[in-house]
Amino acid sequence: MKNLLLFILLLPLSLAAQITGTVTDFRSNQPLIGANIVLQNDATRGTQSDLDGKFRLDCASGDSLIISYVGYKNKTVAAAADMSVGLREDGRSAGEVTVTAGKIIAAEFVTEQFSALDIYLNPNSKADALRAVDALPASTNTEESANVSLRGSAPGETGIFLNNIPLEDVVRFDQVNGIGQFSIFNTSLVESVNVFPSNPPAEFGNSTSGVVAVYTSDKLPQRKSSLGLNLTGISALHARPLSQKTGLTAYVNFNTHQLLTAANPKAFADMNAFGSTDAGLHLVHRFSEKTTLRVFNYSLSESYDFAVALPVGTEDFLQKKKRNLTTVNLVGKGRNTRWEWNQSFDFSDSEYSGGNLAVRQKYRGIFQALQGAYFKKNFSLKGGISARLSRSKDAGRYPIFTHAPGAEHPAAAFENRQFFILPESFAYGKYNLSAKQTLGGGLRFYPNGYGIAPYLDVQTNYNLQFSDNQRITLAAGRYRKLQTRQIFDGKPLLTESEQVSLDYQYQDETWKIQSALYLKNNRTGDLKNPIRGAEIFAAWQRKNFTGSVSAAHVSSLLQAEEFRYPSPYDLSYFLRLYAKYDLPDLWTLAVTYRQRQGRYFQPIIGAQFDENTDTFIPFYAAPDAGERLPAYRLADVSISKILPVSFGSIVLYATAGNVFDTKNVRAYDYNFDYTERSENLFGRRVFFVGGVLEW
Repeated sequence: MKNLLLFILLLPLSLAAQITGTVTDFRSNQPLIGANIVLQNDATRGTQSDLDGKFRLDCASGDSLIISYVGYKNKTVAAAADMSVGLREDGRSAGEVTVTAGKIIAAEFVTEQFSALDIYLNPNSKADALRAVDALPASTNTEESANVSLRGSAPGETGIFLNNIPLEDVVRFDQVNGIGQFSIFNTSLVESVNVFPSNPPAEFGNSTSGVVAVYTSDKLPQRKSSLGLNLTGISALHARPLSQKTGLTAYVNFNTHQLLTAANPKAFADMNAFGSTDAGLHLVHRFSEKTTLRVFNYSLSESYDFAVALPVGTEDFLQKKKRNLTTVNLVGKGRNTRWEWNQSFDFSDSEYSGGNLAVRQKYRGIFQALQGAYFKKNFSLKGGISARLSRSKDAGRYPIFTHAPGAEHPAAAFENRQFFILPESFAYGKYNLSAKQTLGGGLRFYPNGYGIAPYLDVQTNYNLQFSDNQRITLAAGRYRKLQTRQIFDGKPLLTESEQVSLDYQYQDETWKIQSALYLKNNRTGDLKNPIRGAEIFAAWQRKNFTGSVSAAHVSSLLQAEEFRYPSPYDLSYFLRLYAKYDLPDLWTLAVTYRQRQGRYFQPIIGAQFDENTDTFIPFYAAPDAGERLPAYRLADVSISKILPVSFGSIVLYATAGNVFDTKNVRAYDYNFDYTERSENLFGRRVFFVGGVLEW
């Protein structure tokens, strides 16, 4: 009786106890950052692991907890004091993990999926979600930028989505041609990134060269704060639950040039100044276990000034930009259903100036979409309608003569106003032919408008799962991409594509192997772009070592009238190597190397003096009589360490980009009469150091 009374008295204390634990990789014992820990009998109560894989949760000893992490098998364990949970990698395709969540009905056809931890641990990514895509074998990006080029197509043909909402202008520190250094996505908010490098599923739409789908978490954040300091500035983040049903994450970043340029004067010799401030708010509210609201607001103010060498002399190029983006996702789930109301509000003001060029751009965009999905054991169907409304105004001045871009040369004023409505509807279904075979197909319809006839996208795909470790995916379809920000003759640029791809994947606890064959026939106006390619990737992981190698071959040609010549993404080879070693209780060392064929370009073969502008008019070689730039080679080295402290942890890191200071040629600059040329180089060697304190 005495023991029973003692148990009854202590029972409320045990129910209110705080359980602590650590989530790690089962094989390497490395901490898993951002693992989800929820109560099995109450999914609204949960938390996430921190930078050391540690977590705290108010629950009773013995309660059942579900531990999950992207790319790993879920594990159900009994809560205990100071518990340690090791998760095993999911030998199945990463896409199968997503099927349960129901975010993507075509999840079986994802060829690559990675988490925030994968982004942080990839030195090629520079902790950026889109630059992490550039490390994939399917990437054919020939710029050192965050723009995504997949399998021989231009970046403008790739669809970028945030929580199933299509986005445009997703890069920062961009130029008038849209090339930018980093994406607008904060990696600390990223739950997963899904990549479809060839055939874009019909549920996404308005894309001809794959899809990159970024998702934020719909779970309430655990209470945490972080403060980062590096050579470009300072950053801060704070996350906390506001109530049992509401949580908020807020961050802000301040960046400036002084320390970075002082530490790397050679690499930034042409940089006069840069600075940016961006901030974000991510709100999660769970009306119930089945209905969730996510609101994300992002604000950006940036500018940079750098010197550009022109035949007429050196000119300063200045960029200024202000932007605000808001996305809203209301998601409901039933026993066999899922519905979404997705919307975004996008506003930006940009200025680009240099020489006699000055462009001011104003953009206002609204997106609305309703989607619904029905899931059964062997059959799933998803459909929806959407509309994009955009209003833009471009004004300023541009050079009358392209060979006379100096500030003293003649320029003409211009002003363009555009308003577009892009309505679309889609239906996509899949059927499990057997336990190992899945067949999918979809349609996407766009009615006529803006001088463009109605079109119907058609897609089909087939997935064969040989075993838990390997599968093949065959996909084919006809797609169209309407680029409303590129206007010609009063109509948006329209790219059409017919393509087929075959992907193979194998994965176990040690090896990951991928290969692909694909062909695409693209057409933009009268310009044809036939693309053929092959790629292979192999990664090996054992104990403290991880290594990978990938190779790709892409034939991407441009054909107009009698000319047929390589596109900027035509590469006979693209080689990537990666190695990472974890020194136990010390540092993590990573090395990456990439090499590819130099880009095709049309050289200047002569010039004629123009008395009207006192400059020379260059003459270029015929499109099919071009040359190749020298081969591109780049090696990066990074080192990092997580230091535990009494109230949290400290992450220290240092990188050396282009560690051998290889002179990779981006293009050629010419003197005033085009008789001499010099090399315009990609980035030189850059040293970068920083740290993050989290508590």
